[in-house]
Amino acid sequence: MKPDELIISSITAPGRLPSEFTHLSELNVVEFSQQGNAVIYAPNGCGKSTIAHALCGTPDSSMHCEGVFSVSQFSSLNGNKEFYLIKDQEGRNVAELPGGRALLLGDDVARELELDDLLTDKFQAMKKALKSEFAKVGLTVKGNTLAAKLKEADPDLVEAIDLVFGNSTTREKLFDFMDRACSEWHASNPFEGVGRIKGHSSRDCLADKEGGGAYKTIAAKNDSATPERVAEAGTLPLYEKEAELLLQFQPDMQDCPTCGAKWSGWSDAYRSLQQKIGNITETLNAKQQKIIGALSQTNPNLFKAYTRFLENGDADPLERELENIQNDIREAAQFAKYTLAKTIRESGCVAVWKEYKEIRNKVGFDNAWEDIELMSEVASSYLGKTLDIQVTSGNNLKIELSSSELPSHPQEFPLSTGEKNFLSLLLDLTRAKRSNAHCIVIDDPVSSFDSIYKNRIAYLILDMLKDKKVIVLTHNLELVRLLHEQHQDCFNLYMLAASEGGLNGFEPVNRNEMRLLLYANNLPKLLLDHGSLGIKDNEAFLISLIPYIRSWANLTGKSEAYEQCCALMHCKHQDTLPVEITPLFNEVFEADLIGDTAVLPSDLAAKNLETLPETIVDEDLYPLLNRTLVHNYVFYLLRLKVEHALLSYCPDASLPSRPKLYNYIRACLRDGENGNEKRWHRKMLSKKTLLNSFSHYEWNVNVFQPAIDISEKTLTSEIREVLAMVDEIININRI
Repeated sequence: MKPDELIISSITAPGRLPSEFTHLSELNVVEFSQQGNAVIYAPNGCGKSTIAHALCGTPDSSMHCEGVFSVSQFSSLNGNKEFYLIKDQEGRNVAELPGGRALLLGDDVARELELDDLLTDKFQAMKKALKSEFAKVGLTVKGNTLAAKLKEADPDLVEAIDLVFGNSTTREKLFDFMDRACSEWHASNPFEGVGRIKGHSSRDCLADKEGGGAYKTIAAKNDSATPERVAEAGTLPLYEKEAELLLQFQPDMQDCPTCGAKWSGWSDAYRSLQQKIGNITETLNAKQQKIIGALSQTNPNLFKAYTRFLENGDADPLERELENIQNDIREAAQFAKYTLAKTIRESGCVAVWKEYKEIRNKVGFDNAWEDIELMSEVASSYLGKTLDIQVTSGNNLKIELSSSELPSHPQEFPLSTGEKNFLSLLLDLTRAKRSNAHCIVIDDPVSSFDSIYKNRIAYLILDMLKDKKVIVLTHNLELVRLLHEQHQDCFNLYMLAASEGGLNGFEPVNRNEMRLLLYANNLPKLLLDHGSLGIKDNEAFLISLIPYIRSWANLTGKSEAYEQCCALMHCKHQDTLPVEITPLFNEVFEADLIGDTAVLPSDLAAKNLETLPETIVDEDLYPLLNRTLVHNYVFYLLRLKVEHALLSYCPDASLPSRPKLYNYIRACLRDGENGNEKRWHRKMLSKKTLLNSFSHYEWNVNVFQPAIDISEKTLTSEIREVLAMVDEIININRI
């Protein structure tokens, strides 16, 4: 392959492009001009934007492109950095700062600011929500024993606990953590089907300051070597429980809460229990007393096991209880991960954060003062306003007007939508120029601009990106023409072919046809020298050119020829005399075409369109012109067929002297309640082949439009549908 070409082997975009694009072996080469440029033209809806996004890479992994660029293999699935995309503007790179005194300019900056505000609101809300999830396992602060044991049970919770409960947690750190947790944490709910979260006493003990300390002391075996056993220590939990039960009843109660018998010895019973408890605890050392006091309030099972150990030295129950606590913590850690991840996913914050980071991951302006000065000069010159441009901390640009041009109390920044879009595109071009990408892909750059800006944009594309390879995808022939005007033959032109079942890809347009396409005066010159066209079907050639002959006759002041062509443009109630097309052609283009082709509109309306003329002129020399003439032939005859059918359906229709198809529809389909008429009306107004009135030739004089703006698939489908409708109209009696 050549170093200055792009070979696309596959574009995968389910539902967006015909399936043939997944394996391209023909029409798959885009060769750059000597200046490094290529333009791909296509009608709206053919997939230009899809191709641009697939080529440059997109978060949607279902849409991607593979091939060879400058002798190197590439795949957009692998984070392809060879290509840089400039999208349609529509104000996406411009945001007005509060007060109307400045603009912020940056990649999708309006969306960036919107997401920034949203994430700021979500930050505290998410911290609160995640704290609530931790509270389900008893964790409300990060500095206690429970936090430490949860971290120990699962290291993933270390960052989670520190971020959720930390006072210095930043928004970036929290959302980055949430992003990782959302993609990496897939813990299941250990309590699924249980109906409740188990292990409360274990977690309550560890969450309590004293209880957590007691647990750590026991678990560390710091109190296991007791020189003397503590008599009756094992009964201490029983005494504690009995005392607790007695305290639940008032001292002056007269009835026993158990059997209902009268009693008066409550105080004696309570004092006796307290005495027994006191006798036991007095034999404990200070550390043991502290442990006992903490466990009696937080973990009865561990309290019981520990006192048994103090009494008889049996460590087995204590070890089992410590293991139970460890299991409870492991389950709590698993549940915490499960419920945190669930909350994060359901919040939708991660998608917002990813979109925000993608926008923020922009080409910076380090050491870019020269480019910023260029932007300032270009913008000030083109807009006629003095602009001050400064780089912000977020790698956006802040734009201010000079004080003399800014109203004293502005309600909004005094630039029009078109001017803001121009600044937006200027930013994209500057970033593209500074990027490391070797090829800049520009998707319909002028769709948001009027004619005043298009010429400026064409110049800037060629000038600012002169050191890059450039692919421009567009449906705007005016932009293509303006690029050519800026620098003759500075690009190679391709037509995008995209129809299911057809030969799809990038069809090159040769230099001769490109000049025919871009400059109105070149086709009449070629028609004058018609011999070089290699005309294959003289009648189809002349019929396909009737609308164009009419427009050129009008433009050159040949009024008689114009009137004769007008007589052929529409069906009438009664035909006039046949019109000889060959003399009209020769008069209008000052040519010497030989042959007799006399036609009437009714004759043309009767022509068979089931089989189209495949070759009207030499297809090897003029493939685009040949296809265009075939399309014009179909457009013209289909419309005559519809008009003829409508007049047969409504013979008394009243029409103006020079009717349009719209007049036929209004005059012949008059019954607002007739279901057939409603259906025909809708169908006629929805077909590209019928909407073309050829009146654009009167000011555009471009024979290639709108024929090049319809795909072969759409054309074939419309021929079939319109002919079926014509047969239906002719064969039905009007009620």
